[in-house]
Amino acid sequence: NLELLCGLNGYWNLSHVVTGARNVDDIVLDGPAGVHLVPGASDLTDLSDCPPHVQQSLLHQLNTLEAEHDYLIVDTGSGIHPLVRPLAASADTIFVVATPEPTAIAEAYATIKALHDPRGAELSLIINRCDAERATKIWERIEQTARSFLHAPLGLAVSIADDPVVAYSVTQRTPFFKLAPSSAASRGVRAWADALLGRNASVSGGFFQRLWQRSDRR
Repeated sequence: NLELLCGLNGYWNLSHVVTGARNVDDIVLDGPAGVHLVPGASDLTDLSDCPPHVQQSLLHQLNTLEAEHDYLIVDTGSGIHPLVRPLAASADTIFVVATPEPTAIAEAYATIKALHDPRGAELSLIINRCDAERATKIWERIEQTARSFLHAPLGLAVSIADDPVVAYSVTQRTPFFKLAPSSAASRGVRAWADALLGRNASVSGGFFQRLWQRSDRR
């Protein structure tokens, strides 16, 4: 629903590209601040029914899309759905998002445990609706557990403050970073972005190329 949160209206999504009804360029939405949105589809990794020429066309279009942008962020939704695993395994960095409630922290650790691959992407943790001091303590606890039992050190520790401007921005269908750039939540997002800038990819090859290779092995 990112297009709704950005005040955009889009009917076409990746499922229409998979079927060959639309090209990738047809579904890209112009979001705020130069950000482009690509409405997703749950069948992106289930391409066995597509004719080979459609598969090759889709891969070429997605590779072009990736090459034309500085960063590619994939929102997989919550939980460890079978479709999430190949997406996460193909990424350079995996961001696990949690809130400070004990149940959410337990689920975050379970997600880290399920997605950890010693040869794969770096895992980082974002604590949403939480102050920086408390988030640091939560991160330290999870990082110590992950390092001890999974031999998986966590990367970035990010906190996004519990800020009423977020709920207000949803009703206004305007990203809170644009609506209130000096708000506490916006400062947290800016700190996250600053930490990401300049980082090198940790996995060779493009995201969609790796995803395609994993799909072929299924």
